[in-house]
Amino acid sequence: MGGMPGDPHPALARQDPPGPPPPPPINTKPMTPPPENPQTDEDKQKVVRYEQWLAHQEQAIQNQLRYYEKEITNLRRQRKVRKQVLLLLFEIFPVFVFVCFVSFLKLCAVVLKPIPNFLPVFFSR
Repeated sequence: MGGMPGDPHPALARQDPPGPPPPPPINTKPMTPPPENPQTDEDKQKVVRYEQWLAHQEQAIQNQLRYYEKEITNLRRQRKVRKQVLLLLFEIFPVFVFVCFVSFLKLCAVVLKPIPNFLPVFFSR
């Protein structure tokens, strides 16, 4: 095959490319709120820092929301495909079993000379 002896078959080795890594966890430690009525420059600076922190938190939450919505969409799509494959297998499998059983009976008829009484019932179909 051209690969190393221990390498798996290319069909088995194929994996979906990894998606983007999840966003970093949100810092849930709350910041101390600024004073209600800022009077000094220091109080005004605290208000500005608090508003920047709030904007950063909102952005981090939006990033996580977008990431997990994509993950949920991908998982739902995978579940739908697997369900379709499973339904297809349920449709095909009984036919496959019947064909294998008939082939087995034919083989038994060739290998074993005394044919059981029920064989003509299966061959008459």
